[in-house]
Amino acid sequence: MTQPTFDIEKRNAERVSTERPITLQLAQATITAKMIDLSTIGVGILSDTLIEKGNEIQLIFSLPNINNKDIILCGIVARTAHVQHQYLIGVQFKDASNYLTSVLDDFVRKHLHDQ
Repeated sequence: MTQPTFDIEKRNAERVSTERPITLQLAQATITAKMIDLSTIGVGILSDTLIEKGNEIQLIFSLPNINNKDIILCGIVARTAHVQHQYLIGVQFKDASNYLTSVLDDFVRKHLHDQ
């Protein structure tokens, strides 16, 4: 089964497909969802819960290239689309440190190389 994606022409960075758990922390709720793609500037998420465009959220996930330690980033919901019984949410990272941007870039490059 292929994962739904947003319009590729709107993307400003290379993304890789992935299926990893991600936790979304909002002001009033914590949501567990699935990361479906990742780049150095944002993430695509599939969620059972709608999060409106413009909301600021905290993202918590792990990547194998840093021994699965938690990565915590803030982001702004840039897009939301209803897909079947779930929501596809595009989040743009906000103020990611140089270190975390480097970690994300390393992950993306390794997965692009493996494809």
